[in-house]
Amino acid sequence: MARITAESSSLHSRSGVTVYLRALRWRSWIGWLFFFGLGSTLFVIPSYNVLPIAIAFSLVTGAIFVLNQYFDRISDKTNPQKKHLPVAAGKLSPKQSSALFVSLFAAGLLVTAVVDYTLLFLFVIYIGVGIAYSTPPIHFKKRPIVDLLAVGIGAGILPFLIGLQASQQLTIDSSLPWIWKRYQDILLCVIPLFFFQIATHIFQAIGDYEADKGEKITTFVVRYGKERAAKIGVLFASLSLILPIIYGVLNFAVATEVMYWYLIVLLFFLPFAVYLMKLSANPTSKNIDRLMRVSRRFTPILLLVLYLCVLLLRVYLN
Repeated sequence: MARITAESSSLHSRSGVTVYLRALRWRSWIGWLFFFGLGSTLFVIPSYNVLPIAIAFSLVTGAIFVLNQYFDRISDKTNPQKKHLPVAAGKLSPKQSSALFVSLFAAGLLVTAVVDYTLLFLFVIYIGVGIAYSTPPIHFKKRPIVDLLAVGIGAGILPFLIGLQASQQLTIDSSLPWIWKRYQDILLCVIPLFFFQIATHIFQAIGDYEADKGEKITTFVVRYGKERAAKIGVLFASLSLILPIIYGVLNFAVATEVMYWYLIVLLFFLPFAVYLMKLSANPTSKNIDRLMRVSRRFTPILLLVLYLCVLLLRVYLN
């Protein structure tokens, strides 16, 4: 009997850990971590402190998603895509999710402060945008167009900038001879990242359309409709892929050394990208569900391969 009780307790413990891990929703922000890695690797070989900062970034991002579940727990219950999330399903209470948010938030900032305190400013902005997106009364999610801008900045630009600073690539010393070229290159890089994250957010919001509309959450997609939003999403996704090619044609410095490699990678993954865009352009419930399933299955592997390609290219070019 004692053995059975011990085994039951062990299973319950593992189940509890699984619930907390699921609450982090890491598959939803794996692209954000990729942008962090891209920022730390695109211009230089990553420095030794990138790994602990990546861990801190993951902790803080997980905290943002836990907070989002806390405030969206009512609408998530009616959302076919999110009703199984731990907070909406009642497997994690609001009190537990609040404690998890604070713990992840504090741990992430503590690691950042110990490893590189100069990153705290960017982390605070990053966290602030994430909190403002989900939290009343600001609640950017309920403000059409502002919701897209918040996601483009918070999920596209800021992770890239944090990655840059993790490799010590940002400075306000304008006397350095390379600084203006570096900031020009950074600006050129963040524009397609900004567009890409807006596009992916639109597709995700289309999947949440019925639940958000039922709860009177006026997102961009709810305000302008699924069909129109899908067209805008496909446009932004296309721009994010085409802009680097335009940079190369115009001979911008940031694209010169990587353009041919980018074209090879793009051609290799183009059929997959076209397939996803076709699904997105026709935003039926069936297509959006298929899009989400394909994304959950293949995105982590795809982004890992892309990051390794960027890392190997940087080592080669150096």
